[in-house]
Amino acid sequence: MPAGDIFRLRVFCSDPNLTQIGVNTTYWQVTSASGLGATYAQTADAFDFALSVEYRAYLSSESTYRGVSVQQVEPGPLSLQVFNNDSFGVGTNGAAVLPGQDSPVVSWATTLAGPRFRGRIFLPFPSANAINATGRLTALAISLYASLGTAYVTPVVAGVGPNTSTLRLCLRSEVIPHTVPKVYIYPLVVTGSASAKMGTQRKRGDYGRLNLPPI
Repeated sequence: MPAGDIFRLRVFCSDPNLTQIGVNTTYWQVTSASGLGATYAQTADAFDFALSVEYRAYLSSESTYRGVSVQQVEPGPLSLQVFNNDSFGVGTNGAAVLPGQDSPVVSWATTLAGPRFRGRIFLPFPSANAINATGRLTALAISLYASLGTAYVTPVVAGVGPNTSTLRLCLRSEVIPHTVPKVYIYPLVVTGSASAKMGTQRKRGDYGRLNLPPI
């Protein structure tokens, strides 16, 4: 896994009834490597270790952190997804899960200007403990989401001994939008910040066909 490779990371969570899953997809650039670099399995293990605690800290105790997958996207061709669920477990924030369309938002910023160089993720299945009596996010909830944002922008070191790789969160942006073939650049993310307001995902609900987790 040499420097410059780009990986797709997926983090999987599930709702109480296993009828829907939440998937957070991000891209990561190998910024440095030593020796032969880390293997795909070691990379998946490193991401599971780096992010699982923060996910389980905000998730409702009725929801489950299920694990991660990694997949090399550049240079192509796409590799097979490699999964890791060593940290599989329920959330630790207690209380029932909020309605499925409610999602905390963590936003990404790079050193470049413009909407193409900003991003965000919607966090699935937050605990009802996140909301106070007036319907606003509590300070504790915002701090939990901010901690997850910090975990994402912290470089992840995968591998052991002389063979390691360091990966950093980046955004995937088309060089010239809406052209074929698509060519992408991957600016590094420098900050991850939690919104003080809850986001809404209109397509996440309790109806429709089952959306089962792959892990």
